[in-house]
Amino acid sequence: MLDANTEHTLHSSRMHSIDSHASLISLEEQSHSGPDRPKASSPLLDLEQAQRTAQWPALLAAMAGIFFLMVLLQIPLMGCPTSGLCSAVTLTVLDSEKSELSIAAKSFMNASISSHWHGWTRVEDLIVFGDSWSDTGFDISGKQPSIENPLGNPEWPGDTASKQANWVDRLTVEFNQSNIMTYNFAASGGYIDPSGDNSTRLMMQQQVADFNDLKGKWKTESSLFAIWFGINDVLHQNEFTDNLEEEFVELSRLVELLRAHGARNFLFFTNPFETVPLAISAPSSIWSDRTKEWNTRLSILVDSLIEEDTTTFLFDVRSLFLSALNTPCLYDEACKMQELKNFCSPYSFGTPTPDFKAPECEWAVDKYMWLNSFHPSSAAHNFTAHMLSQALMQYA
Repeated sequence: MLDANTEHTLHSSRMHSIDSHASLISLEEQSHSGPDRPKASSPLLDLEQAQRTAQWPALLAAMAGIFFLMVLLQIPLMGCPTSGLCSAVTLTVLDSEKSELSIAAKSFMNASISSHWHGWTRVEDLIVFGDSWSDTGFDISGKQPSIENPLGNPEWPGDTASKQANWVDRLTVEFNQSNIMTYNFAASGGYIDPSGDNSTRLMMQQQVADFNDLKGKWKTESSLFAIWFGINDVLHQNEFTDNLEEEFVELSRLVELLRAHGARNFLFFTNPFETVPLAISAPSSIWSDRTKEWNTRLSILVDSLIEEDTTTFLFDVRSLFLSALNTPCLYDEACKMQELKNFCSPYSFGTPTPDFKAPECEWAVDKYMWLNSFHPSSAAHNFTAHMLSQALMQYA
């Protein structure tokens, strides 16, 4: 086996620093001269007015202190009569949080940018190859993607493992920055056959063959090709092949075939198999070693594509999931989940609603990271898509 990549751990701390400036108001006593208004005033009234004037700086300083404390503690400013001040505080806090999220997301992305990449905001077509982690049930012979239904068929969110939205759904309609048409050729059970067999859609070979029917429907400059395999290749290693080198020779061939058709912007995902409940509950050195070899070979393949005319993104889902498992509250979506290592069986084959609660389960399905022993929940897909979109946004 090859040596594994050096693991990296995210260190993030939340700090919000908002300067508050209090301006002191100086009051001037103005006298008015006139034939019917005397200039003289009572000494007692002058003393009282001076005392009131002297109190203003202390009062304003106290108000500024209270305001600063509310911002620091993120206490909402209720009943703000005008939006200016409230909006300024809210935007400062949100921008700070967004900035921290972007920095965190980018730490999980390895990218090489070419002249063909014009930013996430300019992507118009997302073309996906993969397994059940990406599958939405798209049929190339059915209804094609449109503004009304960006994933074409079936109706959103499609036929996913959870029966709810997965990362492809979320990236297309929620965390997108443009109108994206998604052609999703991923199929449940998908893997890479080292023999080059394309007899079923389970194989990447057939998925790429189906892609050929899209001629004229996409453009090089505005398309992103997403490739995510590996779970089945590790889980069913004896059924497919024990030789990952052969699989990656075939994967390399298929990527070159896509490049020959004009693909220039690629998105790959590391294999997070060791984070799934099956691997956690029944650790196996075989699974662990094979997962590490997969990720090492994938990194080598991505590096080999670094050319002047090819953009490559390698999103490290493995490290992202490990970070979420170890310190979930670094991320809002992960922090909202109550169970990140186990699953509840009644949810295993999907649920009728995103927040469905089975009587037998301690939590509603959206509080679990895992749907079953090796599929993420819709909530985990949402987390993945959000972090992915934030990472992509960093490369204009």
